[in-house]
Amino acid sequence: MKYQFLLLSLCLILTTGYLSAQTERANHWHFGFSKALDFTSGAPVLVTGSQQFTFEGCATLSNSEGQLLWYTNGGGRDPLQGGQPAGSIWDRDHNVLYDMSYIEGGGYSSAQSAVFVTRPGASDQYFLFTMEEVEFNIGGEVSGQPEGRGLSWFALDATLNGGLGGVTDYQENIYGPTYEGLCAIQHANGVDWWIVAFQSSLKGLVLVPVTAAGVGQPQLIQTPALFNNPIKSSPDGKWLTTIGEAGRMLFPFDAATGTITNPVILPEGSQVEFSANSRWLYAFSKALATEVYRFDLDSPDIPGSVVIMGIIPETKDGISLMPIITYPQLGPDRNIYFTNFYLYPDGSTDSYLSAIICPNSGGTLAPNHFFMGTQTTANPVFLGLPNFPAAWLAGETIEELNVDLGPDTTLCPEASLDLSFPVPGASYLWSTGDTTTTLTVTSPGTYHLTVTTPCATGIDTIHIFPSDLLADAGPDITICAGESVQIGMEAVGTIQWSPDSSLMDAGMATPLAQPDSTTTYLLEVSGEGCLLLDSMLLTVLPLPVISLSPKDTTVGPGSPVLVSATGGPVTGWTPPTVVDCLTCNETEATVFETTYIIVEITGPNGCTAHDSMLITIDQEICKPRLPNVFTPNGDQTNDLLAPVLWDTPYRLQVWNRWGKMVFDNNGDGTGWDGAIEGTDAPADVYAWLFTATFCGMEQSVRGEITLVR
Repeated sequence: MKYQFLLLSLCLILTTGYLSAQTERANHWHFGFSKALDFTSGAPVLVTGSQQFTFEGCATLSNSEGQLLWYTNGGGRDPLQGGQPAGSIWDRDHNVLYDMSYIEGGGYSSAQSAVFVTRPGASDQYFLFTMEEVEFNIGGEVSGQPEGRGLSWFALDATLNGGLGGVTDYQENIYGPTYEGLCAIQHANGVDWWIVAFQSSLKGLVLVPVTAAGVGQPQLIQTPALFNNPIKSSPDGKWLTTIGEAGRMLFPFDAATGTITNPVILPEGSQVEFSANSRWLYAFSKALATEVYRFDLDSPDIPGSVVIMGIIPETKDGISLMPIITYPQLGPDRNIYFTNFYLYPDGSTDSYLSAIICPNSGGTLAPNHFFMGTQTTANPVFLGLPNFPAAWLAGETIEELNVDLGPDTTLCPEASLDLSFPVPGASYLWSTGDTTTTLTVTSPGTYHLTVTTPCATGIDTIHIFPSDLLADAGPDITICAGESVQIGMEAVGTIQWSPDSSLMDAGMATPLAQPDSTTTYLLEVSGEGCLLLDSMLLTVLPLPVISLSPKDTTVGPGSPVLVSATGGPVTGWTPPTVVDCLTCNETEATVFETTYIIVEITGPNGCTAHDSMLITIDQEICKPRLPNVFTPNGDQTNDLLAPVLWDTPYRLQVWNRWGKMVFDNNGDGTGWDGAIEGTDAPADVYAWLFTATFCGMEQSVRGEITLVR
């Protein structure tokens, strides 16, 4: 089995000719239920690790270099009563920097629950403004907050806690009650801020100045009757818009004085967002939010300039679009983003990030720009994207499309490389003639891509080189337990075999293997940005289990020993000259010196095992042992002159002291009972001669016996 992986990063960067240093402050977005986007490459990339948990409003802040500082859901509810989480500010490591609980900050379901701004005149100092929700008492009324917390603020210092930052001050309800809408507009001086919210009566707006002196007193501006809804401003600070009783209201705004004049009433716009150059206002239909409109703010008749620019598909892959109006947000790449949800029968949803591409030049609708995952039935949808000061995202020029296929790279053996650039509304022309978004490359070579959008055309080239890597783990092998074998055929690159505990050298192409059991060895070869994998199976067959008896024994020279072995058919005995049968499981072994007897048995799987026994030769053990005293008195104890423990024929002859033979068994193997011709022999010392075959030859032994009466 073989696998190949390509270690390659491709990126597509859509940038503008005008880059404000402030766009980096919006490089990171944390929103919804653990969703996060990273715009560092110039295009949004879905990333993991976010702890964000919010149904609507949220805010994220990066430093001037585009590095994430903090993100927040703006506030929470009593989790025991409302079932929703408390409010939090998280640091760049996704740990809770500050716990608002459910008694500080804004509301869990506030449309614009929070917004970060820089603190005028103070480096690394920031304000976080938070906004209460209309449903502030769903989780239970908080003591001392009968109408919620209104507009509040936190002061933060990015230099605290080793650069993770910290909260240095909190001021609650600097104006209230007020709900849902919260917008930060940069002062015309480019340093100070206007914080905009709704008056308690909804008969106007509240402007709070933020200067080097701190957060100023709220200023009340009368307007036609308004609704609790998001408040948006144009990046150049000249327009302010929200919804009122008369419909979508577009207010001219003076960012130097904070003056608001009579609104223009627009025919469409349940939710809206401005282009980065402040020329265009993009609006969702008031109905099911499937239609997207565009207004030309340079037109002398703004309401009459409306055109429909696209429709969001009501179904995708057989499931229906949820009729939910989400809140669009201008991104640091100067595109406008919003979320769509398609509902499954079980209540879960597929979530997509949709976009309006090139909004500075009239825009192109790109529904379902990319998939963000399936939302569970517990948290099926979320409405808001992070709330940023629009001034940070301002840009005057038309976008340029910089296509970057990445550095020249190497194509891994037997692998393919997908070159893909998800630019909504773009057309593609590859040097191969293909016009698809994705080109699958299976051969080294030089590839060109031309990408054309309503905004611009971009071209790039990539050179793809062949790889010299090689990984061949060789064929599967079968061995018997205890054997070793060389595995592998050929490998070029950085080599690593695993598991390595049973290998002599896991870093060589053909190591010696001696595993205890059947093992699959994986060969990894890396280099040139590639990783090749191959494997082989080394099967270890069990050996026969031998039982050899006797285990060890001691005999005299030449005394045969009956040996037997079980566990399979015997295929040999060693030494072969000492046994009667070389292939018998039971045979006699005869040796004249101490010898190891080895048996060999081959099992049905062809594996051979050995076992051994030791035959020790004792030169004395085979000699006859006769008593030197006997008492033939008929008591059945020591009544005979005969060899002890002797079971083979022998001849015994006995003489008295005068040399007369008094007994001869003539080789019949019987002993002397102390009688001479039927008469008891007198007590005396008698001489005897014992003759038999022992110790491998016929021999005679002489001795004396004392007969006791």
